[in-house]
Amino acid sequence: MEHRITQITATPVVVPHKPDSIMSEGGVDDWSKSPGIGKTSGGSMDAFSQMPKYILRMGTNRGVVGLGETYRAVSLENLHRNAEALLSMPLNSLQLSHLPFPLDREYDGF
Repeated sequence: MEHRITQITATPVVVPHKPDSIMSEGGVDDWSKSPGIGKTSGGSMDAFSQMPKYILRMGTNRGVVGLGETYRAVSLENLHRNAEALLSMPLNSLQLSHLPFPLDREYDGF
């Protein structure tokens, strides 16, 4: 019996950060040019620590569990799309570098 993916859950978590761990003291707080983050945070690091990321938990029909973690500010629609693409797939048919969905911010969590 082969291992097949039977479930994927995404749990949102908000991970605080220490002052100066992302933006050095005296740095210019302008993330407006950062793809994905600037638009979501309004161009400021003030909102960054409040953005959720997701812990992904995958289960198989034989009890194997896999974990993943997304970036902050990912698209829930894309997470759902990726999870749906993997459901029922046999584990031995998957290559981490060639999963069956677009190579975008949500890809790395899987």
